[in-house]
Amino acid sequence: MRKGSLLFIMAVLILTFAACSNASTEEKSAVQRIKLTCKMAQGDVPCASLKSEDPEIIAVVETTVANAEKMPGILNYAVESILRLSTEEKTDIYYLNLGSDREQPALLIKWPDTSTGYEISIEDANRLREVFGR
Repeated sequence: MRKGSLLFIMAVLILTFAACSNASTEEKSAVQRIKLTCKMAQGDVPCASLKSEDPEIIAVVETTVANAEKMPGILNYAVESILRLSTEEKTDIYYLNLGSDREQPALLIKWPDTSTGYEISIEDANRLREVFGR
């Protein structure tokens, strides 16, 4: 009986440790900060740079990036801004051409593959425009 109780307690401790390890790994992989660096203004609308650790802003940006759809064909673009999404372990870098026209989608390119573009829907692009003040 004593041996069975000891085995049960050991199993619970191992499972608890494994669950805690997985939870901390998931938390570390979450985006903790974003940085938008403007390279050029679109028309009359100034392009302001932004740094944020606000979870609501990060959630909007993460959702928008996740929803972007791969575009066919060859790209012809100039870089409007650079978007960095940082976790504890790494920083993902994107080129973001957002513009200010609320009737247009946006263009997202994940660096270093600058030949593949992703279209951000008009709805998601407008969410980003609100976050970035455009």
